[in-house]
Amino acid sequence: MKFDKELLLKHKFWVLLAVSVPLSLAAIFLLVTAVSGDISRTKKIIEDKLKAFTSPGEIKSPREIAEKRREADIEKDLERIVHAKAFEKQEPLFLWPQRVESEFDFRSGLFAQQIKIGALNAAPPAEAPKDEERLIHGTVSENAEANYIEVLGYDKKKYKFYRSVAVTNNAREGADKPVEFQNIQKGDQVAVSFHRGKYYNETLTNAEQDTYTQLGVYLSQIDPLLAQVEPMNDKGEGVVQLHGWFYKKGELPPEKAKFLTFLAKGWENVAGDISEEAWLAQEDIWVQQELYRLIRLANDYVSKFDGQGGEDKNKVYTFKNPFWEIGVKWPGGNNLVLSLKNMQNRRQKLDLGFRIRFHKTLDQTETIQVGGEPLGPKGTKEAEREVTIPLKDNALRKGIYGVEQLLTWETAAVKRIDQITIGSLAADDSSHSHRTFPEGLQPLKKVEVKGEDPKGPGGMKDGFKPPQDGGFGNGAGGGNDLTKRGLIRNRYVEVTPQSRRIPVALALIVDQSHIDRVQTAFSNSRLRFLTTQVLLNRYPGSLRPQLEGPAAGNNFGPQKPAGPAAAPKFGPMGPAGPMGPMGVGPAAVGPAPSSSGGSDDMDTNFEMVLYGIVTLYERYPPPLQAAAPADAR
Repeated sequence: MKFDKELLLKHKFWVLLAVSVPLSLAAIFLLVTAVSGDISRTKKIIEDKLKAFTSPGEIKSPREIAEKRREADIEKDLERIVHAKAFEKQEPLFLWPQRVESEFDFRSGLFAQQIKIGALNAAPPAEAPKDEERLIHGTVSENAEANYIEVLGYDKKKYKFYRSVAVTNNAREGADKPVEFQNIQKGDQVAVSFHRGKYYNETLTNAEQDTYTQLGVYLSQIDPLLAQVEPMNDKGEGVVQLHGWFYKKGELPPEKAKFLTFLAKGWENVAGDISEEAWLAQEDIWVQQELYRLIRLANDYVSKFDGQGGEDKNKVYTFKNPFWEIGVKWPGGNNLVLSLKNMQNRRQKLDLGFRIRFHKTLDQTETIQVGGEPLGPKGTKEAEREVTIPLKDNALRKGIYGVEQLLTWETAAVKRIDQITIGSLAADDSSHSHRTFPEGLQPLKKVEVKGEDPKGPGGMKDGFKPPQDGGFGNGAGGGNDLTKRGLIRNRYVEVTPQSRRIPVALALIVDQSHIDRVQTAFSNSRLRFLTTQVLLNRYPGSLRPQLEGPAAGNNFGPQKPAGPAAAPKFGPMGPAGPMGPMGVGPAAVGPAPSSSGGSDDMDTNFEMVLYGIVTLYERYPPPLQAAAPADAR
């Protein structure tokens, strides 16, 4: 049948009408049936929910209420148990300088919070009052310089109660006026409510602040902190390099050192109450004390050998670590036979030191050195070698009981610490990873600012106080709210009555073979280090220390002037590159160490930027009462 186009165009109105009428009827049918049904179902759901909210709830019986209350109490007890155990693990970290601890015992001393005093010259009660967990009754036996009182309890034990800011209005029975702490008399009958140890951010007394700010007291913590990782000195001795600085026992790092956050000048020109700054400064020390310990732990994972020894002089005892498999045979006398096998898929130098334990119970170890040509990769003929080591006379040798490798900057898992940053929002020093940056930071105590967005500038946490420098990247503090001495207030991701969480970031030079061991060490932190991001970049430079030369400020290779590319400026989100918001490539930590010393084909170094969040638990049990105003010191 031939299609008549002209006839179709002539009668197009009737054709369109014939097509549109059935389609319109179909659409109306759908609206009346399917759509109407959906509307009815949605309306019923809304009405049912509304009815659930407006109708009276089911009336519970007293027995059911008591059961629910018991369940709630069980959950509350579990929360207290978790808090107590978490704090117990962390408590050894929260130490103040030795001088402060010996004089005031911030860790476990008894700090009076409330003292009820009997009438003057009152005789001891006929029946001793019942003591409680944090309440002691007794007789004052000593009042020493208004810093503490000594009480002989009715249980015949002596208790030393330190003065705290809270204990200012001590009530004497029958008296109208409160008794000042220093006026409590020997022989007074007292009931003392107390805390065990200092609670975080508690206002310090004048005597406590005077001791803490004495010359060298605060700074005495720096050397033991650094010494944990066996830092390299100017003779090339040691394991871990501290970027740009050679360690010397008792000597402080430069004020602007990136590998350590501390008050380089101590507490000079102290005026007024420094309680807040003192706690912030100590928190920086505690966090870094743990971070340095974890770096040492990562290196210990490498240096320790697994194996079983004994006293059989004709037997080869085998010990293994990630680098080597060593067979040790001591036939007696002054010779030691070592069979070394390379466990890496690359050549390894043989300029090694080992510590051999020759006695089961005594700390009887001897250090030996093994030299020679490098061993070939694992699986090759050149991967194994046997050497005989001469020993000095020692009548205390009994057998072979353990082997430990002496690490150097070449064999350590963590070879260099470039930068550590704690709770910072500064553009070139951010502790937040890309993933956690939107969470922002907040101070310990929220400060509401009138006329400001309740979320603070840039969408930060509620109650965020605007930074002193005026905003992100407009000063040395970046987005940080700084104290007088440059300590960061708004450092916390989260603050609860039980804990406070702080973001931290580290830039390290690590051996490629031991990246997993470094991460394992940090996951075993007592501060519950939660890794949020890890950035890895091949490090092309040489780590060989330049022990002699004119270079000043950075002793790890000849220096080149830092051009524009070496000092980029980043916005609040940090550099747009593989190193993330911390910006800790060579450009961020100083001029790049030169590789002019020659790149070794055995070097497999990586720059590792590790972001995480640490959790610090508050003292358990919770305080009895809120701290008194600062003017009561």
